[in-house]
Amino acid sequence: GFPLDDVVVHAHQISTGNAATLQIQVKRSINFAPNDAVFKKVVRQIAEAIGKAGFWAGNNELAIATAAASRKIDGPYQDVLRWARQLGSAGVFFARLKRAGTANNDMRAFVETLRVHLRDAGAAHDDDTVWQVLGRLQILIFDYTAVGSVAAELSRERAVRVLPIEH
Repeated sequence: GFPLDDVVVHAHQISTGNAATLQIQVKRSINFAPNDAVFKKVVRQIAEAIGKAGFWAGNNELAIATAAASRKIDGPYQDVLRWARQLGSAGVFFARLKRAGTANNDMRAFVETLRVHLRDAGAAHDDDTVWQVLGRLQILIFDYTAVGSVAAELSRERAVRVLPIEH
């Protein structure tokens, strides 16, 4: 029942006991460019998720996981997502995005591509909605397929730590 359905994490906030959900769509590669059919499809899934009753009222988060990191993913796109989480309103967010010397064209193109894909999916795509989607979206990098993968090594290390060790 979740539009982003490759991995769904159900949790509870410790302080309140309120339920929280993280929907993750996993893609081997995605570049978030305007002509990227993979990103367009994922945004259609995001549009479906945000259109479900209770999405905005609940602790619902979205993520796209990929094995393919890039300069844009690691830099400007992560910066835009962080700004959306940290800045208190769509107005402040978009003012910063438009300000020369603060944001760059890669950031603006990423946000505009998300807006266009939301529109094409029939979802709300006004400034407030785009800002809210960005604030609930994560891009997660898992390089399990790379030789000498840091993600694979970290996973093995964490797995070893949960095993009972007898002396």
